[in-house]
Amino acid sequence: MLKNQKELETTQRKLGELEQLFGNYKNAPVENRATRELTLRSLKRAINKLKEEIIRYQVGHTPV
Repeated sequence: MLKNQKELETTQRKLGELEQLFGNYKNAPVENRATRELTLRSLKRAINKLKEEIIRYQVGHTPV
């Protein structure tokens, strides 16, 4: 769980990097299809986890 604005910014940066890596890997030529699919699934899981952490932080720090 994110604790402060600095962690939020770091997580957002990491999310952007993972999304870029996912796009690059998805469009890269394939040598081993199974390995690529497993890698893409793993990256997608990590992306979704970071998105969830960001949303939880934002919900908890939204002024009422």
